[in-house]
Amino acid sequence: LNLLSNAAKFTEKGKIIVSAKPVGESHFCISVEDTGIGISEEALTRIFNEFQQADNSTTRQYGGTGLGLTISRNLARLLGGDITVTSEPGIGSTFTLHLPIKYQIGETFAGGSKSKSTPGSAVQEEENQPIPAAQAGKKRILVIDDDPDAVYMLQENLGEKEFDIIGAKNGQEGLSLARQAQPDVILLDVFMPGMDGWQVISELKDDQETRRIPVIFLTIMDKKALGLRLGAAAYLLKPLDAAIVKDTINQVLGTNNHQAKKVLVVDDDPNILDLLQQVFAETEFTFASAADGTAAVEAIQTNKPDILLLDLVMPKMDGFEVIEHLRSQPETRSLPVIVISAKDLSPEEIHQLNNTVQAIMQKQSLAGGELLEEIRAILNPDLHKQ
Repeated sequence: LNLLSNAAKFTEKGKIIVSAKPVGESHFCISVEDTGIGISEEALTRIFNEFQQADNSTTRQYGGTGLGLTISRNLARLLGGDITVTSEPGIGSTFTLHLPIKYQIGETFAGGSKSKSTPGSAVQEEENQPIPAAQAGKKRILVIDDDPDAVYMLQENLGEKEFDIIGAKNGQEGLSLARQAQPDVILLDVFMPGMDGWQVISELKDDQETRRIPVIFLTIMDKKALGLRLGAAAYLLKPLDAAIVKDTINQVLGTNNHQAKKVLVVDDDPNILDLLQQVFAETEFTFASAADGTAAVEAIQTNKPDILLLDLVMPKMDGFEVIEHLRSQPETRSLPVIVISAKDLSPEEIHQLNNTVQAIMQKQSLAGGELLEEIRAILNPDLHKQ
């Protein structure tokens, strides 16, 4: 799609030809040939670099960020292939996507090249290499990213006084380093060869040794809801903005005390608690339940939760009475409450609740991911403004 979009954008007249053919028995290629403006020989050496286009006049006339070809080539290489180009100014360009017919982990297109670490990138070259202790007073940050410049850029931009930054160039190495180094925060990319970021965070949260380490996604993929659903503390998009990354790390460190948040579920339906425990990561939340309003008030007095999930229709003391009681007591006046109810609410009831609770959600259309994001946004509002 990116190659076709570029061909259409840079070809005012003439033609665009898309062709596909096998290459030997194991690979095939798809070529996009155009009769557009073409690319100079000098520009060909840098068009796959981030934020680069053929020249400044191209950006002014045609727009674009200069990320499309970078992302496309990275995707091709993740699949064991590559993208190549030939071009002549004023005549046109041909971009060719090479891919294996059958994907195999670790395979690299013969014409491509694997990225290499840059000097000073602090990427651990060997999995079993001893890791020095973090310097006194510094927070250790583990960056898991196959981009060899990612760690170096973060080191340069985040400053030397506050953070001790180490890096891993793939998911497997990142998991090993997380267990050994026990960092304060992990910065995680999604697109990586072999094991992507989704798999990495799943394994981190399944491992007793790493499950309580906060993870911040730093990636080009805009899938914030999924990242938060998998247990990320925050989700940032590349290109890297050092100030935002630093603020987010500090916010996560400030709100994360490695203690799971306490959630009290007040509902006479016992299945609700089971459902929530299946949806939510136990590393982030602990659950208690109360079958009615009276039991809820007693439970709050005994062990005050961080947030209350409250049904409205219950025996003994209904949800409205519970809210009224909580707001009348100084110690529970600010306790966050999310109403989750199957009751059809009147406009008056909605108005009443809007003044006393943080959110109202319907059981009939309740989505675990949506509820999870709502709870996180209420408990950590600064992390969910982006």
